[in-house]
Amino acid sequence: MRKKELLSNLMKEAHSLGRTSGLNKSEALKKAWQLQKLYTRLREGIVRFHFYKTDGTLRQARGTLHTNYLPGKSTNTRSKTNPQQMIYFDTDKNGFRSFKKSNLLP
Repeated sequence: MRKKELLSNLMKEAHSLGRTSGLNKSEALKKAWQLQKLYTRLREGIVRFHFYKTDGTLRQARGTLHTNYLPGKSTNTRSKTNPQQMIYFDTDKNGFRSFKKSNLLP
């Protein structure tokens, strides 16, 4: 991804996070960077990360978006999704899962 495109996407993501979750500009931009880094790592292999579920409990996840680990031809994970959710393939549960982007922990 080109630098200009990356920055544009980060700013859009930060704006969306600020609008939907009430984060201030600084917090929203930090969260957008964190999400971008996680997305990049998920595309490269299996990653362990943490987030809060909607019921408030902590979830320790192990997932990926690397095509070698996905079942069948399920490579398009960004289409027809809620823009406030991040989708990943859970390697422990062997299925696709999602979480609210604002609930990702550092």
